[in-house]
Amino acid sequence: MPLLRDDLVGLTNAIWDSLFGCEAFPVPPELVARGLAASHTLTGCVNISGQWEGSVSFVVPEPLAVVIAAGHVPDVRRGAR
Repeated sequence: MPLLRDDLVGLTNAIWDSLFGCEAFPVPPELVARGLAASHTLTGCVNISGQWEGSVSFVVPEPLAVVIAAGHVPDVRRGAR
């Protein structure tokens, strides 16, 4: 069964919320490339089994990984306070 973009976004949000207690949101590819090129990165992987089996990987810039590891997840959405 192929996954649609909305399915992947939903899975990503559910996993991110489960791990870090906050919402993940899509970022334009050019910002991802710029952010990842600017620093070292940390990659995490969550394996999923059930009706669908596979893995969801997260790649984040090192500064964000440090903040998350400290338990302080910033709200970086535009206009968020």
